[in-house]
This record gives sequence, structure tokens and C-alpha cells, in this order.
Amino acid sequence: WITVLDLESGWEFATLGGSLGPTAALAFSADGAVLASANENIVTLWDLSDGSEITVLGADPWHTVTWVAFSPRNDLLAAVVDDAAIAVWDLESEALRALLSRKDEAVKQIAFSADGRFLASLGSGPTITLWDLAAQPKYRSLPSPSGAPMTGLAFSTVGPTLAGADEDGTVTLWNTDTGEQTVLTAHVDLIK
Repeated sequence: WITVLDLESGWEFATLGGSLGPTAALAFSADGAVLASANENIVTLWDLSDGSEITVLGADPWHTVTWVAFSPRNDLLAAVVDDAAIAVWDLESEALRALLSRKDEAVKQIAFSADGRFLASLGSGPTITLWDLAAQPKYRSLPSPSGAPMTGLAFSTVGPTLAGADEDGTVTLWNTDTGEQTVLTAHVDLIK
């Protein structure tokens, strides 16, 4: 079961599911109307207005879904599968739009850019992969300036900036339009 609470009142807003199995990840749509839950090898979309199941995405050969993210326009949903690939679904058609993977890098975390054009992925190594979903999709690697493994990523909600943190406390800001980077080194501990 998944319980959704109203943060202002503390009351239970909705109880979703049944025998879904363990929930590995949750994500709200940008408008807050839909919740995605990753349970074993499926992603379930829930209508939060009435708690009903909208649809289920994924099936064999998917094995374990460990992370989910909505695009800002709520037109795409991405899911990390088996820590090795990213499935991207078109939510209008419910069709699999892309299966993204790099043979040399695991996938632990993902995030969409504010305009939905880019999807960033983070593994356990010293790079973030920036997938350009508008270009069939292609990618470029954004390495940690220090060479330390990357531990976190986030896109700005208002512009073309991607932030990446690494194990040595460095935060790097990349402009996804120009490739320009700014390195911030004032942190002294691990950032996640």
C-alpha cells in the first residue's frame, strides 16, 4: 500500500494499491495530479483525485525499476531499469519512446531539465550523462572536474543549469545550452 498524506492537515489523502510488492521509488507529476510508483518490474500511474489506477507501464523483460521521474510537461515518464538502462515512455500513447543505456555506466538516478529536452543520469562513476531527447536521443558525458564519483544531480527549474555533486564535496554547474561549467569547492563533506 502507498499512503498519501495532506501535509497541511496531516490527514490521509489517499491509499493506493494493494499487493504491489515493495515500492522502490515514487514521483509526483509536475501538476501534482498523478503519482508514479515503481514496484518490482512495473510502474503504476495513480490518479490522485480519486486514488484510481490510470495505467501500468512495463512488463517482461523489465526486471527491477529503481527510480522514476516525470518530465516537467507531464508528457514523458522515465524509469531506471536494473540500474543499467532508462526506459522513457510517452504518457499520451503509453508507448515506449526510448530505451537509453551506456554499456560502460550504471544508472542510479535521473532528472529532467525544466524544458523537458534533456534527461540527466548518474551512475557510480565520475560522470553525469546528459541525454538530448530531442536529438534521437544522443548523449554527452559531463565529467567531475576532480575525477571523484558523482553522488547527486539536479536541474534548475528556471533555466538551462544542471548541478552535479561529487564525493569530494565539489559541486559543478553546467549550462546545458553552452556547455560552460562553474565549479564550486567550498563544501568539505560528501554531498548527495
